Amino acid sequence: MSAHLLALSGPLAGRRVPLASSAQEGPLSLGRHPSNQLVVPEAAVSRHHCRIERDGEQFRVRDLDSRHGTCVNDVPVTERLLTEGDVLSLGASLFLVVGVASGADEGLPEPVVLDTRLTMPETATRLPDEGSRFLASPAHMLRRLGVDHEDGRALAALLAVARTAAEAPDAASLASAVLAELRTAVPASHAVFLGLERDGTFSRLDRPETSDTGAGGEPPDGPERAAVDAWQPAESIIDHVISEGQPTLFSGLGDVPVQAAASCAVICAPVAAHEPLAGVLYLERRDAPYTDRHLEITAAAAVIAGTSLARIDRHARLVQENQRLRGATQDGNHGLVGDSAAMNKVRTFINRVAPTDATVLVLGESGTGKEVVADAIHRASRRADEPFVAINCATLTDELLSSELFGHERGAFTGAIAAKEGKIELAHRGTLFLDEVGELPTGLQAKLLRVLEERRFERVGGTRPIRVDIRLIAATNRDLEQAIAAGSFRADLFYRLNVVSVALPPLRERGADIALLAHYFMRRHARRAGRMVGGLAPEARRRLIAYAWPGNVRELSNAIERAIVLGDGELLRAEDLPEALLELAIAPDAHSDRSDDAPKRYHEALNAVKRQLIREAVVATGGNITQAAARLDLHPNHLHRLIRNLDLREELSRLTPASDPC
Repeated sequence: MSAHLLALSGPLAGRRVPLASSAQEGPLSLGRHPSNQLVVPEAAVSRHHCRIERDGEQFRVRDLDSRHGTCVNDVPVTERLLTEGDVLSLGASLFLVVGVASGADEGLPEPVVLDTRLTMPETATRLPDEGSRFLASPAHMLRRLGVDHEDGRALAALLAVARTAAEAPDAASLASAVLAELRTAVPASHAVFLGLERDGTFSRLDRPETSDTGAGGEPPDGPERAAVDAWQPAESIIDHVISEGQPTLFSGLGDVPVQAAASCAVICAPVAAHEPLAGVLYLERRDAPYTDRHLEITAAAAVIAGTSLARIDRHARLVQENQRLRGATQDGNHGLVGDSAAMNKVRTFINRVAPTDATVLVLGESGTGKEVVADAIHRASRRADEPFVAINCATLTDELLSSELFGHERGAFTGAIAAKEGKIELAHRGTLFLDEVGELPTGLQAKLLRVLEERRFERVGGTRPIRVDIRLIAATNRDLEQAIAAGSFRADLFYRLNVVSVALPPLRERGADIALLAHYFMRRHARRAGRMVGGLAPEARRRLIAYAWPGNVRELSNAIERAIVLGDGELLRAEDLPEALLELAIAPDAHSDRSDDAPKRYHEALNAVKRQLIREAVVATGGNITQAAARLDLHPNHLHRLIRNLDLREELSRLTPASDPC
């Protein structure tokens, strides 16, 4: 099948659009304007939204600076290669990419259609309408087979056990179904299916109401129900069977010391899921002895149950792994938004270090997403199913931070009324993330170094060493080498933390990612606020890209959230953004729509008035910013920001050469 797009939703739903089969055919342009090869008549689609062009044997989509952005698999992109099964979204229109994995199919012969119709011979025998005797219910099968002896009932019970075990969705359903069918051939006053826990103890897998019965086989009630609830299987019998590894019948219980009546008979059979022991089947009877036949039936049921338990466990592990992989990576992005070269380097770094247990040091300015990267490393590692425990070392006092990290024993200090596990202990088998590790007090640095070297520690006020298995990821916005020179950070701890490190780029160095991040935050905050937002107005987009973002990604997220909360139109407009962005001096855009000229004129006129007032105040005070701020009734820091944003520094320097206004 040749490569094409299949419209899943929107005004073109159901339509197939072929992609270029050769480079000479040119790219496929998509947009609202009639000049596009594929016209998408939708308000949320830009006039010239994106194009898809051939790139060797593959196809590449490029966003044409569209107002609402182009997404592949719900991730905003500027350009990327398309693969089989990708979903391309333009506004509310979704297009499935089909046929690109194997390339174009020109020149291939037409597929041969085989005639698979068969002529039924006269000797063909069909299954009777009433179905197979062996697939009927056990009782009905016995009647149809004419079998009324014990072997027939045993076979019927085991067939029912196998059928129900194969259909059981979880361990509890499996255990209850196995016991219910088994008891049709092996009578029991008490029957339990015990599962082996990780700590070596047993817990009941079956539901008690389906496995405990009173006289006559009916669920017990009143005093009889209380007697059933108080009953417990004999631990000595279970221990004996586990040690021997063989199904065993106990008559009179003379061979095994257990507190029970002499007339009690017990069958206990180990249930193994392949090699490891998964649990035991335990059946007890007081009205009559068990026979060897009962033992054989129970042993066979245990084998069937073990195979099904292995299937259920394998399925659960696959589901967990699938969820982990889906959460750890979104089309290989690890939840990171951006197509810049700097972010691609970060993704490559995550892919390389995540499968290991190496200590990682994440460097970068505040707000660059250090915790996001740490979480991505954890979710892509083999510790993903274990805890990810984060703590900010800059937000607590020395005493509280020590208690938070290492925990404390009861009475260790005033107010310690109970023992408490620390973050390190809670992160056992998982990942511990220390944010702003450069702010860690010197006294705690030595304790942390010991944890990294020996993987053990003591709680505050404790003497018992606690061993932990953790992976450490640390982050800081400080220059730790300068801190070492100043004596505020230990050199040996720095070298222990700096096994592998990555420096996150500030947002001002990721200009190509700003629009993608803005669209990502716009969708997330709009969903939380319950507001429908179509996209960014061109002027708002220009100002977002032009701004320096000293607070990095965190500041951008806050700016978009503010615009979502305060705005009320279909688009996020420039006036919805924080004031700092409105004060930017931006060159006119010759390619912008005329419909946006009015707000531009308003903001430019407003900024012109601000410039004039600042000029007059600074000149009148001889370049003294503090006095000029007082004349304007502003804080000096605010005036410094206005001078920077309005690009007045050089002009004011010329007007007041004796001083530096910034």
